[in-house]
Order: sequence, then structure tokens, then C-alpha cells
Amino acid sequence: MWPAWSTVTSLTRQVSAFAATQDLSQVAVGFANGTVTVIRGDLIHDLGTKQRIIYESEEPITGVELHVEASLTTLFIATTARILKLVVSGRGHGQPPKTVEDNGCGVGCMAVDKRTGDIIVARDDAIYTYTLEGRGPPTAYEAPKKLIAVHRDYIVLVSPPSSAGEDTMRRRLWGATADSIYTFTLIHPDLRVIAHSESVLSDIQHIIKIWGDLYTLTQDGKVYRYHEKTVQQRLEMLYQRNLYTLAAELAQKCGMDAQQQNTIFRKYGDYLYQKGNYDEAMTQYIKAIDSTEPSQVIRKFLDTQRIHNLIEYLEELHEHHKATSDHTTLLLNCYAKLKDIDKLEKFIKSPGDLKFDLDTAISMCRQGGYYDQAAYLAKKHGETDLVVDILIEDSKAYDKALDFICHLDAETVSPAPAARLSQADRLGLPMPDEIRACPD
Repeated sequence: MWPAWSTVTSLTRQVSAFAATQDLSQVAVGFANGTVTVIRGDLIHDLGTKQRIIYESEEPITGVELHVEASLTTLFIATTARILKLVVSGRGHGQPPKTVEDNGCGVGCMAVDKRTGDIIVARDDAIYTYTLEGRGPPTAYEAPKKLIAVHRDYIVLVSPPSSAGEDTMRRRLWGATADSIYTFTLIHPDLRVIAHSESVLSDIQHIIKIWGDLYTLTQDGKVYRYHEKTVQQRLEMLYQRNLYTLAAELAQKCGMDAQQQNTIFRKYGDYLYQKGNYDEAMTQYIKAIDSTEPSQVIRKFLDTQRIHNLIEYLEELHEHHKATSDHTTLLLNCYAKLKDIDKLEKFIKSPGDLKFDLDTAISMCRQGGYYDQAAYLAKKHGETDLVVDILIEDSKAYDKALDFICHLDAETVSPAPAARLSQADRLGLPMPDEIRACPD
């Protein structure tokens, strides 16, 4: 037996709480008489240890947890009446303990999340989180609590049997044995869901976390192993219950790639579409736009005559540079059907790179009678012949056509003077000598 441990085990005080750092260089022991002892040294190689009482009170110690951050070690102490913190090594060592909250917890109801260093405390009304800065947001879960642990993303809880008459459904199912039924629960606080819950016919004495799984040891000597399902299995369970929002949060938390997340958004969109919630369905389809065949979505909203939703999707296709000439044609037809000049103007005058097929857009504007917009596009993209053609053939704006030609540079006009003049003559425009008189 190690000498360091003989001094602890020989004490007559009842141990009520225990915590140790991962390398066993620091151990904290809480006692029912209200004292806390810290043991330091090399316990693994038995190279000697030192221990001292660092806290004394009249309140029984119900929990101790060590928060290690670089060279600073902070000890969180729980009593029946309060939560305290005390620096046991590093800067601030030797200062008196500070009260974190004037509310304690029961024995076994304090744990540490070793990934984050957060201290987790279970009370009957909720589950509370504490950091070096203070208390964080609680997780609501109202029930008596006997044991708590943290395993991966989950908070593990054991609740004692309900008092007689409190749970009539349980008593109806289990009869007299209801008074000895414990509840074992796993909560996912980030997703705000109960991941697992079951009734246990024997008191759970210990919660053990080893080999990547969770084990419980019951009073009747049985050991139960809990193994987490794969991400895909969990997603399928959420799909079956139409919990697509939770599925998306789970996928994001598990680091699934964008294409896998888009599959969830598309499934959610299909579910909302079937329920007739077209606006929300479109929101989900747009989230999945990068990995969805556009025709699958377009066909749905063409069939339901949801033109506003259709416009929204087609606009997003253009924003993501995934639109074809057919998509541009359909979008401009939708604008024309609604006579929505403002949206048409906004679409063709959108800044940045061209998001649509130019020839298709000009052709559709001309067919729809939007000659000014067609001329704008042609002029903006250097299609001078087309500008003149639109002004003369469509708008019959001869003066504007002549003014436009007059302000072109010589290199642009010179390649086809005969065509310009013959067209002017055919349409009764000013004769060539008048054209030559245009200002430079």
C-alpha cells in the first residue's frame, strides 16, 4: 500500500466527495464534517506526497471538482448550502475561497466537463453550469436528482423514485414496485433534447466512463453498457419524428460537410411542402441550393402556381451562378406575368458579374415589351448594333437612335456605314449628310 494513501484511509472522517487531476498530481477529498483536504505529489510513482486541509465549514461537503488551466488550478467546492471556488495552485493561491452562489447541491450532484472545464451542478429545478467567470445559462430539467456525470456531449442523470402519489402513471404501470424505480437519463444540452431515458429497477450506485462508452453499476451488482448510435442512425431517428431542425443542428455539431447538411435541408423542405407551408419550404430549398437539382424544386412550385416562391428560387439560382438560359427565361416571364418592373430593373441592373445569359435576357425583354431594359442591357455590354436595332425596330425612338449613333466613336461606326445609312434611309431617318453633321 502506498504510504500517501494510508494517511487518508486511516482518517475516521467520512469521505463525501473526491476529485483528481488526470495525472494524479493533485487530489481533492471532501468530508461530511465540512472539511476539504488537498493531496499533492507523485502518486503514480510513489515519490512522496503532501496534504493539507484547505477549507473548513459546518456544512457537509457534497462535491469537489478541479479546474486546471495552464499553471492555474481552481478547486470548486459544493456544500449543502453554497458553491465556492478556491485557487489551490498558481496565481491567487492562498486567498480565501469565494462564494460563487448561495445555493448548494446534494452528494453526487457535481461533475466536471473535462473538454471545457465547466463545472456542472444538478439541482431539482435545473442543471447549472459554472466557469471561472461565474454561472452560465442553465438547462431546464425539473426532477429530483441523485447522481450526475458528463459523457461526451451528454449530461448523465440518475433520479430517485418519485414520492408516493406523484407519478400516477408509473404507479399504474408498475404497481407497488414503482417506489423502487430509478430513472436513468441522458440529456444533450446543446440540442436541448433528452437523448435517452429509461426506468431502472435497482438503484444506480456508480456511473463509469471508460473505453468510449458509458457504464452503470447497480445495487444488485449488475453492470450496464451504453453505446452511442452512429450519427446516421441518430439522424434517421430524427427524420422518423420529423425533427429536421434538430437533425440540422446535430449534423452541424458533428462536423458533417455542406452536402450532407443540404440533404437535411432538402428533406425538411419536402416535409414542409407536403404540409402546405410553401414559404418555409422554399427557405429550406434555398439553403440546399448548391446540391439540389433545380428542376426538382421548380417543378413543385410551377404545379402549385406559387409564382412568388418560384421567383425567389430563380433569383437565388442566379445569385449562386447556377442559372441556365432556361432559368433566365422563366424568371423574366414571371416578372412579366406580375408586371413587376421594379424587380425586373433590379435584376438586370444588379452589380457585379453577369449572373444570367445576356442574349436570353435581351430577347425576353424585347418579347415582353420591355424595350428600355433591353436597350440598357445591350448598351451596358457593348452590343451597339443591337441597341440601334432595339431603338429603331422596337421602340420606334428614331431620335434616340440617331443620337446614340452620333455619339459613337468613329471606329465603332466605320465598319458598317452602308448598313447604317441604308437602314436610316429605309426608315425615313435623316439622310447621310445630316448624319455626318453630328457632333463628335
